[in-house]
Amino acid sequence: MRPASAGCLVGVILAAASARIVSTYPVFSQAWDEPAHVHCGLRWWEYGLADCDPKHPPLARAVMAAPLYFKGLRTAAMENMYAAGTAELHSDGEYWTNLALARSATLIFFWLAGVCVYGLGAKAFGREVGVLAVLLYAVLPPVLNWASVAYTDTAMAATFAFFVHRWFKWLGAHSLRNAVWMGVAAGLAVGAKYSSIPYMIVLFAATAVLLRREALRRMLGNRRLLGAAGGAMAITLWAIFRFAVVPISPLSGTHPLVDR
Repeated sequence: MRPASAGCLVGVILAAASARIVSTYPVFSQAWDEPAHVHCGLRWWEYGLADCDPKHPPLARAVMAAPLYFKGLRTAAMENMYAAGTAELHSDGEYWTNLALARSATLIFFWLAGVCVYGLGAKAFGREVGVLAVLLYAVLPPVLNWASVAYTDTAMAATFAFFVHRWFKWLGAHSLRNAVWMGVAAGLAVGAKYSSIPYMIVLFAATAVLLRREALRRMLGNRRLLGAAGGAMAITLWAIFRFAVVPISPLSGTHPLVDR
């Protein structure tokens, strides 16, 4: 299969799945956490803060709230993030439009995950298998479910898949470019959801077991490239937090090293 043909098929599959996802927007009202995600995302855009719910990093929420912020919505003056988010979704009497805009941002991550699924499948088994993998991905009920709501799960799946893709690129060629891209991908994954961290640890452990000792020693011995990857990850993650130099939340206290 030619690359162009495979790319077209992947695009058609993801577009068809996206149409199915969008068709649910006017059917289901807000899910439990959607108002909280919207409110915290709007705070990120309006005030540059990620302090209303520190157990979640801001990337996914900022993306979800972006269409609403640029539509003109601003945060509601309420302490409870669920009540505030609900009020924000009802702004201007356009509840269903606002909810659809927030949910539509999740499609960015749905497409990113689909492209990564194709890339990983095509690299390992050929383009035909890559296309088949995308087809299976695009009809899985859990995938369609989480991609249809303004939740952080699809963002985590997409950014972690992107990290896995860049990890294999790094294993194939230890170059500065691959190291930086791997670091950026790691920062995006952690910035989307902290749940990606244990998955990364499992990936690192599996790599250590499967790699030959010489290859593992060569990979870990290049401190310059590992430093570049770590620096790229740190800068990406810090950028997601708007280069903040204050505690993420006053409720979390201060860290003796970070919060000086």
